[in-house]
Amino acid sequence: MKKLSILVGTIVALVITSCGGSLFGDDLISKEGIDKAKEILTKDPFGDKEFNWVELKTKEALNSKFDEVATSYYDPAVQKDVKQTYNSTSKLGDPEVDQTASIRANAGLNKDKERFKVSEIPFDKLLSEAQDGLKFFSGLEETAEYEDFNINEISMKKENGKLKTVFKIDMTKKGESSYRRGRERITNYYEVRIFRGENGEWDLVTD
Repeated sequence: MKKLSILVGTIVALVITSCGGSLFGDDLISKEGIDKAKEILTKDPFGDKEFNWVELKTKEALNSKFDEVATSYYDPAVQKDVKQTYNSTSKLGDPEVDQTASIRANAGLNKDKERFKVSEIPFDKLLSEAQDGLKFFSGLEETAEYEDFNINEISMKKENGKLKTVFKIDMTKKGESSYRRGRERITNYYEVRIFRGENGEWDLVTD
């Protein structure tokens, strides 16, 4: 496995917050969460699309509740790559031109782009893969000082003819606690992305 490099982030939240819940109501890493993702992606407007990437997300780091499906796909109607989401704020968002994809296309960097259909997503394996990834990462000697391991994003794209699934894991450091600043609660968190390589072993995303 590549040398462990953990990114640092900060959660800032109001101490007094509303009681609004997740749109889907289930943990992302649960059968119900994965089933909901499949339900959304197999219906219009996503069901017949060819995707550049798909992301299943919680609302934020240190949050386990499934909150958003984000996609980038080729829209033959406009002959461009577009991004479209389904989330707790807007439900089905309007499609928008994927500016990053457009820049890459104009630079001639998309000649070998690989797209995939929803039928290629291994929904039946995502839950067990996520659970196995969490077990692996939380059991490393290098992560012994961390706790509260949580997956806040599952991303998928096609590389070299195969679908690559990346799990974004966040965690807190033992002994560190949240603190208040006025009406805000501040929490530090730490983050990595892992995937299972062709040899079946877990590895880190470093780019």
